[in-house]
Amino acid sequence: MDWIIFRKLSGDYTVVNWDQRGFGHNYPDYTETEPITAETYMQDGLEMTDFLRSYLNKDKITVMGISWGSLFASNLALEHPDRYDAVIAMSLVVDIPESQQYFREVMLNETADDPEMHALAEQLDPEKLTFSPEEEENIKRLSERYCLYDDYFNTPDVSLLSGVWFNPYCTLKQQLEALGFSEDYNSLRMVQQGGDGLNDLVDLVQSLSLKDRTEYEIPFYLIEGKYDHGYLNMCEEAAAYFDKVQAPDKEMIYTEGGHSSPMMKSEDLAAFLHKIAEKPCQ
Repeated sequence: MDWIIFRKLSGDYTVVNWDQRGFGHNYPDYTETEPITAETYMQDGLEMTDFLRSYLNKDKITVMGISWGSLFASNLALEHPDRYDAVIAMSLVVDIPESQQYFREVMLNETADDPEMHALAEQLDPEKLTFSPEEEENIKRLSERYCLYDDYFNTPDVSLLSGVWFNPYCTLKQQLEALGFSEDYNSLRMVQQGGDGLNDLVDLVQSLSLKDRTEYEIPFYLIEGKYDHGYLNMCEEAAAYFDKVQAPDKEMIYTEGGHSSPMMKSEDLAAFLHKIAEKPCQ
């Protein structure tokens, strides 16, 4: 998705929005009909990095990712620190079992006055990485009732609606597909990410787990929605990971909102990026 914040930031920085294979501008002409492995995604990211370093005549670039993109950004930074000057992770996904433990604790607290939903929360097993259809449905019910879902059109401090309608880089159809208004696009996305259910997505995400991988050779920066609670990622888990990170420099901020809020609070994001850019080279 071409977030309008990228165009706002492009007045000060060279911003490259990478469409992963099969997504965004690559859909539908360059779609994949088979699941894409984490290794392939990582190799794509590395090749994009090297292309940009050559094209921009830069030894290093800054890598930034949100949600599951934060996993790729962090893994690229950990494995190839010679190519990057900093990594900026937003709505960080760390490790599925740890996230499930945090999710269970929050849900038990949130459902304390609702016996039916509390019973569902008690059934959550943080150690499980495969789920029955009934368990998937229970997770969905808890998430829909107690997790904050950002309002894409009312939460942002810049008009996402105008960004969708008046976009020089994407058609309206492409933007609406990225926002989830296309069943074909959503179905294909699940296939490319490993299958058509939570189990397959968990396998892909977990293969990139950041647990116990906390030593960065480059600066590490983190932006989290204050109320980002999801079964695959929890802001409390991201904060605990940040505390363990060892890096030449690190800093974390919160934005007001849920999982997508770092991209919706453009003033907060821009101010943080400007602060990072003004830091001495590490």
